[in-house]
Amino acid sequence: LLTSALETMGKANSPEESRTAACGIGAAIGALGEAQLAKHDVIKLLGTTMETKSKTAANSREAATLAAGYLCMTLGFKFEPYSIPMLSGLVKAIVDKDKKVADAAALTLRAAISNLSTLSVKSVLPALYEGMQVVGGGGRTKVECLQLAATLATKAPRTMGPCLPECIPLVMECLNDSNAKVQSAAYDALNDLITC
Repeated sequence: LLTSALETMGKANSPEESRTAACGIGAAIGALGEAQLAKHDVIKLLGTTMETKSKTAANSREAATLAAGYLCMTLGFKFEPYSIPMLSGLVKAIVDKDKKVADAAALTLRAAISNLSTLSVKSVLPALYEGMQVVGGGGRTKVECLQLAATLATKAPRTMGPCLPECIPLVMECLNDSNAKVQSAAYDALNDLITC
């Protein structure tokens, strides 16, 4: 299942193929254990597939991005050493020209943050801070990052509390954004953050 799913990921040319590959990778690694990630070079394959833009495999980037999300869900904190370095790239992918990749990146970020252990909160914040300062893209990156920061505040208030001096000024900047969606997300995030 794992080898066929990895092959399908590399040549996925439809949404169905990309989802099938992503689910297959998540299920196989979930069943076999995280040791198979290194044995089959899964992380390297995910990284290269996320970067390549192939016309013959139009949905391969979406498949790789979704697969990372499934691995976050199936392995939980055991996938953090691999998912945390991916976060910055995923934040940038939220405004990808390919809407399928952008949506997959947003889903994967939510999966990574919701399955994050409380000990790793500080290591994911730089990627979120970077996203809160992105200019353009209709404000989608800022909205997603603000929502993820709010999720961390409700999930791990004791760990997030000491990080507030860095986080609150960025959220306050988003409150003054010209985009109404960003302002609303910042207001909601601020309400969650101040409860830490």
